[in-house]
Amino acid sequence: MAGATHPVIYVLNGADAYMRRQARQKVLGTFEGDSSAIVSLEGDVDLSTVMDELRTASFLAPHRLVIVENADKFVTSHRDALERYLEAPSSSATLVLVVETFLPASRLGKKASEVGEIIPCSAPKGGELLTCAVRFAHERGKKLLPASAKLLVDYVGADLGKLENEVEKLCLYIGVAGEITPQDVQAASVATAGPGEWDLMNAIRDGRAAEALDLLAKTLTRRGEEFRLMGGLIWEYRRQLAGKAGPPFGGKFSRPSGPASTTSTATKRLPRLAPKQVLRLLLQTDLALKSGADTDLTMQTLVLRLCGGK
Repeated sequence: MAGATHPVIYVLNGADAYMRRQARQKVLGTFEGDSSAIVSLEGDVDLSTVMDELRTASFLAPHRLVIVENADKFVTSHRDALERYLEAPSSSATLVLVVETFLPASRLGKKASEVGEIIPCSAPKGGELLTCAVRFAHERGKKLLPASAKLLVDYVGADLGKLENEVEKLCLYIGVAGEITPQDVQAASVATAGPGEWDLMNAIRDGRAAEALDLLAKTLTRRGEEFRLMGGLIWEYRRQLAGKAGPPFGGKFSRPSGPASTTSTATKRLPRLAPKQVLRLLLQTDLALKSGADTDLTMQTLVLRLCGGK
């Protein structure tokens, strides 16, 4: 071991972005010292450079982190050298390998497990995904019903970052209600919306009515799409009021990419009506659709109003 408290090596094994972020937080949580003692290198780096960094003592911290990103090819090319390094490692540094595939049962994998830790970073599957969705809701004080969890996972797929994003959307969407129902998921889950839907929202934002109507027609290709689109608009507006999207009425619509997007990269502006008018219009339209109003006419009217029409 590299000292009493620092492993010689961490291997972040898997490609799921959310799991990698969690693993990084775990690794950094054990680190003490100035951020200048953290060295990040790309996977095409020379072995000699990595070894030099590992054996260079830090003057600003008692320990040093040397991270090799996208390290699959690096590991394949230098497997024997890495095994030798783990036999006689630096006492003042920890090596962090970020890889998509790493075999714990290999000779290098076994040695890495002895002197460090291999952290799984692949997305969970099946029932584990459902459990994660329920836990995300519980952490926010809401109950995600089993049927809702299954529907949500079907929408999102095996991406924990998007799954957590969707749960947060739903928690904001239901307001003071305690349970997230399948109807809520069907109405508000838009993480898997195609680019056309985000283009539509941007056209609305910019007041491009003709383009927005054309994109609306391309978006409403099957029953239920109108509720997904409405759910997204209502969610964005409520998120703005909750202070989750930065200054209201500024920025552009973009697909979320991960947990950070809930505060920085998601949509930041709804159109030019007064705030109370926007909310009233959205809720009236949602109620009309749920009451059996003509979908095309109702959505076209909404789009024109949001684009600045009367």
